[in-house]
Amino acid sequence: MRYFEIKSEFFGQPIETDIDLDYPIGFCTNSSEFINLLDYLTDQELIKTAEKGKVYQLKFEGLKRLDDLRKTITKKRQAFIAMWFDAEMNEVYYNGFKKAILDSGYEPMKIDFKEHNNKIDDEIIAEIRNSGFMVADFTGHRGGVYYEAGFAHGLGIPVIWTCRKSDFDNLHFDTRQYNHIEWESSGRIT
Repeated sequence: MRYFEIKSEFFGQPIETDIDLDYPIGFCTNSSEFINLLDYLTDQELIKTAEKGKVYQLKFEGLKRLDDLRKTITKKRQAFIAMWFDAEMNEVYYNGFKKAILDSGYEPMKIDFKEHNNKIDDEIIAEIRNSGFMVADFTGHRGGVYYEAGFAHGLGIPVIWTCRKSDFDNLHFDTRQYNHIEWESSGRIT
């Protein structure tokens, strides 16, 4: 519902949705699960559809529910991004992860952009604790990403697991059982 609220320029604006690409906004593992979520929200009369699977609108009851949630839940508006600090990953960060996080109403936190004069490990831990969720990208199989994802997971902070398709076969067995979003480029998720 928050996604439809953010995307709307005015109340009730129809928002086009690409089920095959937009399913991560509902923290869904695939488009089928996303359709089930949208059907549930429609059945609860929180959203309505002009064209099932393609166009949705936030209803007044949905807007009211969002307002009620804001009053009762203090939500951390930051999303921590753990990923390989390599120049080849810049496009993925800027055009993929950062854009998606901003579009969902959160502020991305990538530790190499934070100015500080403390121990980097302490800064990482503090920023993970200050985040509502984490995107952990295992491309390049960096030990720090595994550590940071495990730390967030242990705190109960939701982790979105991602990996470039060409690196997927080398994922460590401790994380393979989690659903990973495979990507080939910053604009294409498989």
